[in-house]
Amino acid sequence: MEGSSMTFLAETKSHPPCAYTWFLLDSILSHTTRTFTIHAVSREHEGLYRCLVSNSATHLSSPVSYTHLTLPTT
Repeated sequence: MEGSSMTFLAETKSHPPCAYTWFLLDSILSHTTRTFTIHAVSREHEGLYRCLVSNSATHLSSPVSYTHLTLPTT
């Protein structure tokens, strides 16, 4: 619902712990932990979100999450 908060979550198992990068389309939104929160979501936040997870020890990375955010019409 518009104006609400929305949290995305990506879960992985890795040693050492992973680094998470969140994207909207091809734009980096955040280098953060496994969660990414949008406060007061609005139509400008609609689109395809993805999370890239990487491990500094193995130098491997993988897109683990794709989510399309669409707000309902009122």
